[in-house]
Amino acid sequence: MADRDIYIRYKYETSRILYWILQTSNQITKSSASPPETDVSLEKEARRALNTSGQVTVSGLVALTRLISRHVDKTPLVILRLFRSVIDGRTSMHARFQQLAAQTSDPDVIKSNTSHKLFIDALQEAYDFLGGDDALKSTAGTQLDPPFSSVESKDDIDQLLLTNKFDKLHVQGASGSSSDSGEHLKPSGPAAGPRRQTKPGKGKKTKRAKKSKKTHKADVESVPLESYGIIRNAEDMAADYLMAVYDVFQQVMTIRITMQQIWREVAYDGLHTAVAGAVSHIAVGMVQRSGAAVFVDFPGRDSFESMLKAITRGDVEKGEGRFVFERHLFEQMQGDEQDEDVRFPGWRAPKVVQTIIDVNEHMLGHTYRALVDFIIDYQKNRSGKPTKKMLAQLKNWDPLFQLEAPDVTDEQRVQWRRCYTIKWLYDLVNIYSSAVQDKEEHVLEDVDWSAQGPCGRVQRIFGLEELAGVVTALAMQKPGTEFSQRILPHHVFQLQLVIDSFAVSRGWSLSILWGSRLVAPPQGFSPRRDIDLFLDRENKRGFHGFLTNAHVLEELLGQEGREASTQGYNKEIIEMVRSMRVEFRDWLGQTGQKDGLNQIPPSRFSKTNPEGLWERSPMLCGTGLVEALIMASQLGLRVWDRVPEVTSLVHLHNMLHKQGFIPQAIGLLDRMQDVDMFLGCFYENSAIPGPTSDYDKALLHHRLTKAAFLKSQRGRERQTAEGAARLDIMSPHLNTAFTVKSGLLVYHQARWDPERISVADVSRDSMLMYVRLAGTSRVIDPVTGKLQVEDTELVRQLVGPEEGEGADERSKQLHGLARTILSPDYVKTAYPGIPDQVLKQAQETRSGYQVSGSTQPDKQSIPGRKFSDDILLDILKQDMVRDICGHRPLSGLNYLSVAAWTKKVYAEMEVMLKDRGFDMYFQAYQSAEARRRTLTQKRIKLVCEACASDDHDALVAITEILEKHRAEFKDHMYWDDAIDDRMLLQPGTESGGS
Repeated sequence: MADRDIYIRYKYETSRILYWILQTSNQITKSSASPPETDVSLEKEARRALNTSGQVTVSGLVALTRLISRHVDKTPLVILRLFRSVIDGRTSMHARFQQLAAQTSDPDVIKSNTSHKLFIDALQEAYDFLGGDDALKSTAGTQLDPPFSSVESKDDIDQLLLTNKFDKLHVQGASGSSSDSGEHLKPSGPAAGPRRQTKPGKGKKTKRAKKSKKTHKADVESVPLESYGIIRNAEDMAADYLMAVYDVFQQVMTIRITMQQIWREVAYDGLHTAVAGAVSHIAVGMVQRSGAAVFVDFPGRDSFESMLKAITRGDVEKGEGRFVFERHLFEQMQGDEQDEDVRFPGWRAPKVVQTIIDVNEHMLGHTYRALVDFIIDYQKNRSGKPTKKMLAQLKNWDPLFQLEAPDVTDEQRVQWRRCYTIKWLYDLVNIYSSAVQDKEEHVLEDVDWSAQGPCGRVQRIFGLEELAGVVTALAMQKPGTEFSQRILPHHVFQLQLVIDSFAVSRGWSLSILWGSRLVAPPQGFSPRRDIDLFLDRENKRGFHGFLTNAHVLEELLGQEGREASTQGYNKEIIEMVRSMRVEFRDWLGQTGQKDGLNQIPPSRFSKTNPEGLWERSPMLCGTGLVEALIMASQLGLRVWDRVPEVTSLVHLHNMLHKQGFIPQAIGLLDRMQDVDMFLGCFYENSAIPGPTSDYDKALLHHRLTKAAFLKSQRGRERQTAEGAARLDIMSPHLNTAFTVKSGLLVYHQARWDPERISVADVSRDSMLMYVRLAGTSRVIDPVTGKLQVEDTELVRQLVGPEEGEGADERSKQLHGLARTILSPDYVKTAYPGIPDQVLKQAQETRSGYQVSGSTQPDKQSIPGRKFSDDILLDILKQDMVRDICGHRPLSGLNYLSVAAWTKKVYAEMEVMLKDRGFDMYFQAYQSAEARRRTLTQKRIKLVCEACASDDHDALVAITEILEKHRAEFKDHMYWDDAIDDRMLLQPGTESGGS
């Protein structure tokens, strides 16, 4: 389990512990005779009836563990580990709550803390009955209890629990000796023995009895793992809720600081805005999942306002000063100093420095208040124009206000930011809602404003449709409508990222430790920088820009359609390209406000920039470009899948290169057939970059096998299009050959949750692969004594064997990397200043137990390494770089410019072969058989003829055409320079190892 989402982890671990305890106690009850006289009253009560609900009180939990301790030889190691983790987590949270209680005399806080402490004591007592720390240390230090010796992941634990892979649990008789039958238990499943029959009776009584028994059995088997829990009183529930809320706000504060740094890299260091936009999506998803966990356990109390009131005891202003952030500063001792830390010889006892947390700032109170003020103001007339009172507050806002000036106070900065937020929200709602309001009159409060409604189907906001839909739905309600409970934590957090991205671009960022950090704004930075490069509205960059190349491709496809004998040839593709081109041209990076469209009120930023919605929001530009790149790559792959020239030219170039006609491969065509780019798209054997013989058969086989798939796909496309989301209509899985997914699409389809991404969608050289590999346990081979990666689905499908059949250079590198991830030398390299004693302690306690020398090395393992949210975001940022502007830019490739280039080359080749009278042209276009072929079939036939031809002059002539149009892969990327990030995953490097 990762060291994040404390409450989610607590819920998970508690439910698994209770599953084992209740299943085990039920088996004891079913398998034993009447309770012995020595049983205490609580144990008798515990054995009175089977538990069928999955729920137990705190006192009942203690009684059940006491019962189990008298009848079970040994508690499985995984249960002890989970129990220890639960107690440590609750104890840590209790210490934080005590710190909060010290700042207040609120009786509810004191009462809640007292209840929390009693609950922890009860957990400790139950843990001790199962063996406690002594059992944990003795088991882990000498012999790990199989099959749990290498179990740390949720999936592994759940699989073991649900498939009964526990050691058999020995049931003791009344006297403490083994029962006469020598019976052993498993924690779930029915007990062995004859089935008890009920005597038949008369009338309805007998039927009711049978029905009751059947229902009871169903209840036992139907309780899902997540439903196991501890029954709590009101004070206990309050403590749990506060724990969940604390977890959400701690996550928000941590991730926010990381995202500010990433947006700072955009403004000052040139990081791609789409990279930051993609990472922002992942960050928002993290907060959304934490908030959803609160909703499950505390329905109706998951709104941002409910959580903020809970943690500040109902008053944000009174909450100021109650929360502190502690830093422990270590320094090496000098000379004969006496102030030595007994834990770390040679180091002084750490100094504890406390910083009071600004609740309104770091718990997003300012942003929430600005959002609420905007909604209330918008509701008053719902015309898209602020009230006079609000206009008076906004009219003097200056986008170039010098935030870093020494005479500017934090209060002035906060007010400047509030005005920006409200102005930007007005533009967002006005543009988003215009898709509906410019058509007919509506009852505004009844319109479906969600991203799945009419506004989402008419693209006017890219990247932030979900946020726009939520805010618009609230703003369009009648004045006075209650809405606070509909604003969730991730809504406020996402808006905070929007605000921060702009504030950082003006030189203002924040630190929990140091407060405001102020620098001069970057010179020449424009949030639309990368959108402008992507679109190339002024056609200054040749093959790079989307708009010009989309238009060129439209023209080429239209010309072919007019020449083709088949009616409607290319019509579908032309319409798709034209639609997306117009949509991007009109609404990506700009709005209709500057054109004075009647249905859209003037921009609130119109005095300084009519495109203020975009130009004043790096976050909107980044997330909007992310969505555009996903759409463009899907469209591009669909075009490649439908036109024959792309695949045909790759095959033709491969033959000419392998046969020596083109000594130096053409960079574009050669890179396209690399196995790390379009795996399985061009050739049947995807592991080989192009065949070395039978070139014509390779192309023909590729087209025939894919064509057999095409007919069935047409029907699936029509079904998918009906009611589907925009980004799902052109999903690559509907293509015949080009089914590869870009990295952005993989994350989008997983709802920006890295844990939802399937192994099949993880690239072998991605940082996500590194994260998954780091989380995989290491086991010591009993024969060689070598540390190896545990055999998991990830290892089997992606890593591969280190030696023998199936091993390749990449699999050897990955195995080497896996061994270094937890090694002291690796950590020491990444953190050169860390004391050896601290490093040793961190290695020993990372998972709560120590792996020591043992006479049974086959029972040893090291659990995988997990990452906190902030570090995970930094790691996954590298995958976004790689996909957008790195060495595998599936999102950064201009597919339409490649398609247009291949068509131009193909057309010139056709004219040359026809004019010079080569036979391969006659066979493909003018023979008797050619009259029955479509234009697509003729073009494929031409390349097949060339690949099988021994006409040296014709092949030389074709080579001259290709050489004339020689192009490199980078010439068809949206960005001028690609970043070489291929060393990020090499063993021994420091990248991603934080």
